[in-house]
Amino acid sequence: MVYLAENDIMFVNGEPVSARDLAAARQQLAHESAYLPPWSVLTTDEQATAILAAAGDLQALARIAPANPGTWHARALPTVEEIRARAHAEIGDVLDTLRSDCLPGHGPNDAQSNTLADVRDLLAQAKYALSRAAR
Repeated sequence: MVYLAENDIMFVNGEPVSARDLAAARQQLAHESAYLPPWSVLTTDEQATAILAAAGDLQALARIAPANPGTWHARALPTVEEIRARAHAEIGDVLDTLRSDCLPGHGPNDAQSNTLADVRDLLAQAKYALSRAAR
């Protein structure tokens, strides 16, 4: 059985969802459809009860996960591969920003241009190292 604490995360179709997130979303739906109070005005005890119920729902979802393997799974932390892939993509985003916003010879002075080139080189090395770690 999978037991989820308040801050544990279940990835549903690649999106992280905690029991607290689910409880707050359910309360928002209740507020919009039945005019019940929004999450923000619930007492701590009411929120805790809602989180417990939502955790039960997430546990029920975890039981049916084998029916559709690979689509979603429950765990508190990402895998090393997920961390590596996310870091690789984020470094790529930073490199894109540095290339598009700071073209050498088009704005920054020579010292800034040299520093940006150094930063781009170091980021490219980090991205390459992360790619090697995937092999």
